Amino acid sequence: MKENRHQNAINEALRRLLAGDVRKARTLSESVPESETRRLMIQLCQNLEGLNDYANEIAQGNFSVPPPQRDNFLSMSLKSLHSKLVHITWQIGRVAQGDYQQVVEYMGSLSDGFNEMTRQLRQRREAMEYLARHDSDTDLLNRNFFMRGVYDLINARPEEVGVLLCSGLDNLKHINDTFGREAGDKYIRQAARIFRVFGDNNGLAARLSGDEFALYLHGFDDAETAFDEVRTFVWEQMNKCVFSIRGVVHKFRASVGVALYPQDTYFVDELIKFAAYTMYEVKRRNRGSIARFDSRIYSKNKDFFNKQVALETLLDERGIHFAFQPIVDMRDGSVFGYEALMRAKIPELSTPLEILDIAENQAKLFPLEKLTFEILFAWVEEQIRFLNGRKVFFNIISDSFLDAAEMLSIHPGYKE
Repeated sequence: MKENRHQNAINEALRRLLAGDVRKARTLSESVPESETRRLMIQLCQNLEGLNDYANEIAQGNFSVPPPQRDNFLSMSLKSLHSKLVHITWQIGRVAQGDYQQVVEYMGSLSDGFNEMTRQLRQRREAMEYLARHDSDTDLLNRNFFMRGVYDLINARPEEVGVLLCSGLDNLKHINDTFGREAGDKYIRQAARIFRVFGDNNGLAARLSGDEFALYLHGFDDAETAFDEVRTFVWEQMNKCVFSIRGVVHKFRASVGVALYPQDTYFVDELIKFAAYTMYEVKRRNRGSIARFDSRIYSKNKDFFNKQVALETLLDERGIHFAFQPIVDMRDGSVFGYEALMRAKIPELSTPLEILDIAENQAKLFPLEKLTFEILFAWVEEQIRFLNGRKVFFNIISDSFLDAAEMLSIHPGYKE
């Protein structure tokens, strides 16, 4: 009878085990006399309890939980999964820190999702890094990374001669006025391809702003050879290229200023400044040609040139704000509206008339006008509740007006 009772207890323990009630199965197993069957049942229950507790901790995200004892053969697969989850968690942490080289090859479809995520993040970072270094319209280097690249070339071989060119397109205004801004943008992108050819010949090419480009070539033996070779190369490339607009063929016309390292200066920022100054002098005196920097002429005219550079800074850094003068209704003294008066944040440019004079001299009236619209419209949008229906007036440049498409890009609610 006892044996039957003990066997029934074991059978009930097995049923409880199969039903998932491991603790009750263990209690029933412990109630029978010592035997091999009792020992094996208790060990099985202990292993299942350990496995269950281990699985629950992992399911709750506790990956630091210690695994069961080595003799728990039931947990081997779960230990392997635990190890993989710990490693992929570490890899996710690496990705969060910007390490997009992590690859998972051991988690089936989860691997595919992880790897696709890192691929997209890597592509996004590469795109952001590229945009941080390049001008978005032309794919040439921007000013900051161009300067850094020039510094690196000089620093690597300081005993060799370098040539820095600044070039401004001479007929962009004519193309804009005749064929529209879209054609002008296309003209700029086509010109950028020419400068990219220079950059592919062990040089650096950049778009400094608007219609102005820069090129640096390093590794010449002497200044005269450097200037002659670069001048010949530049004009050969320029003369090869034409630009067609609505069936009308235009040649690229550019004014080019050149400064030499180390003859003119040892400093990168001064190289750009001297080359840009020479370019402006070429535009003023002999458009469509190329000239070397002359320190004697620069000493006489550097004040005006510094203002030209200040204007470039103003446009690049959106360096204007407004003073608002109330317009009063004389009948009752109420404020009808405000006149927005442009002011520069750049100390070298003291008055609006000075800004306009320099902008006109450098063919920068249109970008100045566009910047004025953008900043003023943004201010009005921010202050619309406080204006309470009052008007805002501002002066425009009569020969540099924005067309309807440009107005819509700045202010979607614009109506002709």
